[in-house]
Amino acid sequence: MGRAIVWNLGNGASVNFWQDRWSGVDNLRELAPDIYQLAVRKNFHSGGVLSIGVGVLDNSWVLELLQGRLNAGETCQFTELLGRLGQFRPQGDVEDLCRWRHATSGKHSVKSAYNKWSRGQTWNSRTYAKFAQTWSPKILLKIKVFMWFLFLERLPTKVYRSRWAPEDSTDYALCVTDTETIDHLFCMCEVVQDFWAVVGRYTGMHTSFQTVEEMWATGKVMKRSGDQSREAVVSQLIVPAGAWTIWKTRNDVIFNGSRVYQENMWDMF
Repeated sequence: MGRAIVWNLGNGASVNFWQDRWSGVDNLRELAPDIYQLAVRKNFHSGGVLSIGVGVLDNSWVLELLQGRLNAGETCQFTELLGRLGQFRPQGDVEDLCRWRHATSGKHSVKSAYNKWSRGQTWNSRTYAKFAQTWSPKILLKIKVFMWFLFLERLPTKVYRSRWAPEDSTDYALCVTDTETIDHLFCMCEVVQDFWAVVGRYTGMHTSFQTVEEMWATGKVMKRSGDQSREAVVSQLIVPAGAWTIWKTRNDVIFNGSRVYQENMWDMF
């Protein structure tokens, strides 16, 4: 994120001399790391006076006398630093302007951030199919977001949360016979398997999932390119609806103390 934010230098009051990117793609700390280490004031702003090397006076950069000597490497970096500063002139009557690099307007937007992110991704057919299955169906946005977290395996299951916040118990709330992993939660639990079996009988879909990965990979679940058949459309709706029902049931048991009944799950479904 830091490299996506750049500054147009004005009076320098808002710009961190060393840390912010106002003089190019890199910041001055990266350009002259040894000189940065010699600087007494690491959070120096360009509108003030630097205690080592350079400062601002009457909208111009000025060189201060240094105590001691610089070695060859430091001298080279200091020379390069001064060369970079020579390309920019502070403007005392103009405020600094913060800009987002990845938009022509300089303003951040979700669209520009997504475009930047997506350009850096390598999409294989498997990943793209999951992505398309998550966002293409005409279902509620909250369920799409839920399915995206399920795809990323980032749902706050007890096992997932135990990585940073140990739980009193990691037992799955619906059966209390195994740990609450993502696969057990949505596929392996006997209660869940019974639920999916009924779904399969009513829809004709293959629903004997052993893992979430199998759920994604099942041919009748994945949308085929251009396939608008009833089976393809139904499968895009049934799997998210079923997974959402399981998740709501699990939360209802944990947070409201409810008991698990197939009838309740069907009401939610």
